[in-house]
Amino acid sequence: MSTLRELRLHLLITADAPQPTPINPNELAARFGLDSAHVCDELVNLFEQKYLMLSAWDGNCHKPFDRWPSADQFFGSALGAGTKFIKLRSKGKEWLDDFKSEQAVQANLTQHQGRASRPSSNTSTALSGAEQSPSTVKIFVSHSSADAEIAEAVADLFRNALNLSPNEIRCTSAKPYALAYGADAPEQLRIEILNAPIFIGEVDPKGWTKFGRRLDGAAG
Repeated sequence: MSTLRELRLHLLITADAPQPTPINPNELAARFGLDSAHVCDELVNLFEQKYLMLSAWDGNCHKPFDRWPSADQFFGSALGAGTKFIKLRSKGKEWLDDFKSEQAVQANLTQHQGRASRPSSNTSTALSGAEQSPSTVKIFVSHSSADAEIAEAVADLFRNALNLSPNEIRCTSAKPYALAYGADAPEQLRIEILNAPIFIGEVDPKGWTKFGRRLDGAAG
């Protein structure tokens, strides 16, 4: 995955919260090894593509990006210690859902391929401890944004029926089961998808049709 794609994924996951989430473009640039200008450009692109809402404090209120005189003034404003605010929109949520579906399919393929050439249990345990972080997630609920309420109900059902803690269930759209703030989302989701004993995929008819078209396009 390219650095800019990792940045995009991080921004969209960070923006997926009930309230606008504060970010600092300079801190993100340092974290991803990019110029601040590249981070600002990506934020503008996501705003213009209607993936997220973008705003900053102007001394009176959180003013949307398109109401500032220019991008330079928006990103150059030192009010609020240079903090900007982002919030996910429905189009950005769809992008995240597609990404999670692709990751789930790839993880399942990798898992099945690995079984054919799996090393001994002792070797496997050693590699597991050395190469990936531990995961407490026992049930991973994958879903589209349209099924967020159903997914949370499914997570609640398993939690109550099996007496599990919220940390043992991952359902990214539901606050009790969401990723922790600041988590390395792509890596954390990859680990959890690969290691969760139970993976539940909720696919409605529209989502299945969309997923089928994507597979047909890849095969062609």
